[in-house]
Amino acid sequence: MNKHPDFITDYWDKLPEINRPEIALVGRSNVGKSSFINALIGRVRARTSQTPGKTQTINVYDEQSYLLVDLPGFGYAKTSKTNRFKWQKMCESYLLQRENLIGVFHLVDIRHAWQNVDIDLAGLIGMCDVRCQMILTKSDKLSKNNIQKQSSYYQKSLSGFYTDPAPLITTSAKDKTGIQASQLLIRQWLENEAAE
Repeated sequence: MNKHPDFITDYWDKLPEINRPEIALVGRSNVGKSSFINALIGRVRARTSQTPGKTQTINVYDEQSYLLVDLPGFGYAKTSKTNRFKWQKMCESYLLQRENLIGVFHLVDIRHAWQNVDIDLAGLIGMCDVRCQMILTKSDKLSKNNIQKQSSYYQKSLSGFYTDPAPLITTSAKDKTGIQASQLLIRQWLENEAAE
């Protein structure tokens, strides 16, 4: 079994020009992107780590009908300010200029309120003119009551960032909550793109 991305690059314009739709995943460091990817595609491909900022390159997973693009985590990471700035500019350039990009998953840790990094990302995504879905991760770490409370908090605040925000998808890579809904959404995006 291939346990590595199909493509890895340290800058967005070095990605291979494959004429297929791309769906990007963004989020601050340690939000659980790698675990979400593994649950989403149903096999271990993305490397998980307890160390924030482990993903320091653009990692691309070829899912035949589309490419899943994992962008470096924003915010805290054990690296220099220069590298953090480089990653941020790389992500911005990709999101604003990549022609094959059809949608973005914005991953947010359900346990926390809005962080400055998430607000910055939401503003950036709002400039991209592509579909966006907020994914709340790590729901297995909260009680059902707190999940509902946090989901309501984020849903109410989304209208300030996105135009016509879609309902949130609450997920857990551990118990697979929300994974099927996320997979269905990808299929819908691909169908919509093919019809346009």
